[in-house]
Amino acid sequence: MLDTLRYTDIAHTVNQSWSLQDSEGATLALQLISAIEKPAWHAPALSPRVPFLLSFLGPLTPVIPQGLYILSHPAIGRLEGVLVTPQHATGSRQDGHCYQVNFN
Repeated sequence: MLDTLRYTDIAHTVNQSWSLQDSEGATLALQLISAIEKPAWHAPALSPRVPFLLSFLGPLTPVIPQGLYILSHPAIGRLEGVLVTPQHATGSRQDGHCYQVNFN
C-alpha cells in the first residue's frame, strides 16, 4: 500500500484521530494536524509519488521516542512509518507533543 499511497488519500483525515502502535503492541492516540504535499522533494526517477509530510499531535505524556511505528486510521488502514520530532521546534506545545512522518 505504501508504494501507491498519495497525499490525496490522507488529506481528508486532517483533524481526525489516528492510532500509533509500537513494536511491543502498545497503542496511543494521535491527532493528524496537517498533511502537506512536498513537490520540491519529488525525484520522478526514484518514485512516481510526490512526497508528503504528515504532522501529528500526541499527548504531553508519554513522549514518543523517534522510531518506526505502525499508524492506523479506520478509512486508511495501517501504515508503517518513521516518526520524528520536527527539527524546527522543540516538538512540544502547551497541548501536546508534535511528531512528523515523511512519505517520499
